[in-house]
Amino acid sequence: MFNPVVNPFSKYADKTEKKVDRLLNGTAIKSGIEIRQKLLKLMQENLVVVNLWLERRFKGYRYLKKSKRKLFYRNTEQIVAEFNNFRKTFRCDEKALLAELSTHGFTAQTGDRKSRIKYIYEIMNFLKPGKYYQYLEGASFGKLLADITKEKMIGDCNQITTFYMFLYSLNYPIADLKIKLLPGHVCLHYEGIDIEATAGIFKQYDKYDKLLPAVEIITTNLLDTCDFRDKTLQIDARSYIKAAELAYRISESNETVNNNLQVAYRNLAVESAKKYDFDTAKFFASKLDDQEIMRNIMEQEGWYYYKNNNFDQALKIFQSIPDPKMVKACYGEKYNEIQRKVADINTVEKHKAHMADYRKMIELAGKMKDYDLQAKLKKFVDSLK
Repeated sequence: MFNPVVNPFSKYADKTEKKVDRLLNGTAIKSGIEIRQKLLKLMQENLVVVNLWLERRFKGYRYLKKSKRKLFYRNTEQIVAEFNNFRKTFRCDEKALLAELSTHGFTAQTGDRKSRIKYIYEIMNFLKPGKYYQYLEGASFGKLLADITKEKMIGDCNQITTFYMFLYSLNYPIADLKIKLLPGHVCLHYEGIDIEATAGIFKQYDKYDKLLPAVEIITTNLLDTCDFRDKTLQIDARSYIKAAELAYRISESNETVNNNLQVAYRNLAVESAKKYDFDTAKFFASKLDDQEIMRNIMEQEGWYYYKNNNFDQALKIFQSIPDPKMVKACYGEKYNEIQRKVADINTVEKHKAHMADYRKMIELAGKMKDYDLQAKLKKFVDSLK
């Protein structure tokens, strides 16, 4: 299942990581078909390693160091062992199962097909929310690879669907499976049946965006939103663009990739702004055909500098939006800063020493369009001559 790298100086924790890198480094000279074929082979070899390594390369999770990945791989072996023990005692009511599936149009005409759907059913019962698994939107893949003797596996629809596929690949070809994309959601699909991995139930989604081959789970995960709860997260815009380029190379549906990419850009812009990483937020917002989100981010940035008393920087931003009300407020705060400097002066000589400050106050009063204040200041300055 796992193939640890023995060399202590290697950056790789598993040999499959190295194979993924070798594939990524050669994507420019390979056709999309060849990339998908090789990637599918690696997914069959170990989807957990493939997915975790891609998160490490492209998602900005600094905690995914070699030692941490080794730990996650050990945890995965433990999960698989627990699943195998579960299968030994799990009793499937085959008649009831097939009756339920028939309501979705599934008929198990061959023993092989029947054994595969029963295996999927075992995965569903093992991972249904409760004992081992808990749903959390936007969670990173690492949170799913928990020590299940101490804590639950935590993940969203992308992550738990990926793990279903991994468990399936231990006994059957992963190419049997497909993924069904719905607005803001993904589910597993096998032979006309939808498997809602987040709930551990069979479903039938008649309205959906795309039905795609198994390899597309990689493109979906590449463009899935990052887990901004993770304090080690450090988004690198260049890495994300490389991930997008890779997704385009892998996917059979550029339309789907583009739609996912637009959603990802929006999420990255909004969440980066919440963390006060405004350069990154504006970079991703610039990729969207949406002037309003760019304006909102710039307003947040302006207010951030304004509240932290950096009025010069806030002024530049509010002028560029433009926001006349906040421009005036910035000038007002700059005026107040100078006014506090001269407030306690009580001699003519000291007032004269601050002529440059008074001239600046006159200029700022004009920019605030407070012409009465400007006139009073000019009169006061003239009296000092």
